[in-house]
Amino acid sequence: KSILIRLGKRLIINERYIHYINISKQILTLSDISFPTKFTLKASKEALRALKAMLEDSIKTTPNN
Repeated sequence: KSILIRLGKRLIINERYIHYINISKQILTLSDISFPTKFTLKASKEALRALKAMLEDSIKTTPNN
């Protein structure tokens, strides 16, 4: 399942590839195990805070299988 997320005004990212969010440095790192390179993107603190909150909420609401 691929979920595309708009991050701020400029970026659309695939939720599956989110590896690391650093709000204070305004960095989002995307990674995939089949591709050794990590991609680092810059985004606003507000956009990263919203992304992190959305991901945390989706984890909380996902039923345990």
